[in-house]
Amino acid sequence: MRKRIGLIGASTHLVKRILPALEHVPDVVLFAIASRDTTKAKDIAKQWNIPLRYDRYEDLLENPEIEAVYISTPPALHFPWIKKALSHNKHVLCEKPLVLKSRELRSLFSYATHKQKILMPAWMYRFHPQWHKLKEILSQNLIGEIRLVDIRISYETKEKHNIRYNPSLGGGVLNDIGCYALSSFCFLFNISPHHVFCKGILDPLTKVDVLTTGILSYHTFQATFTVGMEMQRYQRLLLFGSQGMIDMEYPFHPPPDQETHLILSSSQGRQVFSFPPLNLYSQEWKIFVQSMESLIPPLPQEEIIRETILLEKCHLSLRKGQEIVIKG
Repeated sequence: MRKRIGLIGASTHLVKRILPALEHVPDVVLFAIASRDTTKAKDIAKQWNIPLRYDRYEDLLENPEIEAVYISTPPALHFPWIKKALSHNKHVLCEKPLVLKSRELRSLFSYATHKQKILMPAWMYRFHPQWHKLKEILSQNLIGEIRLVDIRISYETKEKHNIRYNPSLGGGVLNDIGCYALSSFCFLFNISPHHVFCKGILDPLTKVDVLTTGILSYHTFQATFTVGMEMQRYQRLLLFGSQGMIDMEYPFHPPPDQETHLILSSSQGRQVFSFPPLNLYSQEWKIFVQSMESLIPPLPQEEIIRETILLEKCHLSLRKGQEIVIKG
């Protein structure tokens, strides 16, 4: 049985990436869209043959035929609409970051469990096989003891009307793509750092961070990241060990029509692991549908809570300009 999906929000990301990807997911049917931008929602509904269109999110949620919703509102609006969607017995796939406060996230996971619904963050990168190969390499100790992992992600936007420049909506580059780095650290290392320190450059007008660098100190290694939203588009992961290194060329947004590569350099020589083209957004939705049927969350909830705590601590460090201790 195909799952009837409602879309909350009419983001550019939805139009450019999600809707084209859903054409390759036969188990879902786009049933409704709700947006406060009525013209944009009307155009999307017409182009993608979505039968129902609402001007109010509440009206979409009150439709009992809709089984799940995809939320692509600005980050600051995620918490209230996730909670309302769950209260209307909908499964939820929500864009990153899932929420901005860890206490809110704990309450949402508890509520989702109570309602027997799936609440899933849109971490599409986690479903690429290169990440499981990376963890396999680390588990085999092929590069010795981990010393440093470094992540760089950037893109260019200077449109001040973009929600990324609106602090009240959860704008800023740390929320937008810095969360990818924090999520991947939590996935790779099943521990939390004991200190974090972040330094950023703020937009002079809106005061959101447009460039942020972070250092996460673990007991025996460091994890660093730099993210920017007024820079050349770029992404890379480098992981250095005592006896080798790993280079991931497209860690988060691999081109869906190209092979991707993971390069292992060690005392045994240089190995290149190649992965065929994969549309991660289609893959993400297929896994979401499977989770709706099994009622088993596809990503560990405690891991998502840890990454949200790290995001909070990074913001605190940015505001205070000092290193922040992480307890426990």
